[in-house]
Amino acid sequence: MDHIVIATDPYSARDIVKKIAHARAQYNALAQISFIQATIVVHDDLQFMPQDTSCWSVANVCYNGRYSALTIYKKWKSAKPIFRSWLLPGFAKPKNIYAQETYHHPKPNQNYFKAQKLIDKLQGIHNLWFVGLYTQDIDSHESAILSALKVGHKLAPACQRIALFGL
Repeated sequence: MDHIVIATDPYSARDIVKKIAHARAQYNALAQISFIQATIVVHDDLQFMPQDTSCWSVANVCYNGRYSALTIYKKWKSAKPIFRSWLLPGFAKPKNIYAQETYHHPKPNQNYFKAQKLIDKLQGIHNLWFVGLYTQDIDSHESAILSALKVGHKLAPACQRIALFGL
């Protein structure tokens, strides 16, 4: 019997299952997740970093009195400082943008965590599975990987490689 694993963000997953008649419960769970429009930019603008370079770290937070914005800096990735920053209302756009992406980012609020519990209960019903950071724990890459491993374990419980993770 075939299975469908939807490995995408919750906004897109919701749109996919909206068209599946027997996935109304999954759609309703995903519909509980609200979103903000987020823009991420890759740039080299030093204004997004602390003035004192000895304070630079992998994760740098800037606060403008209303919003906090995160800038990621991985010194070992490039000889020239390159940054990845969230653009939020009230923050100027950086100079020298190399890449920019706008997307729907889930809000990790109370409904987000309620939706996670519902999605977990609905996993595998009608052979429909969901993986992604929104299905597991908090908004992190590790959550996304763990969600995929859990679904992989359900689909292939004898898989020795997945068993290495203690699932």
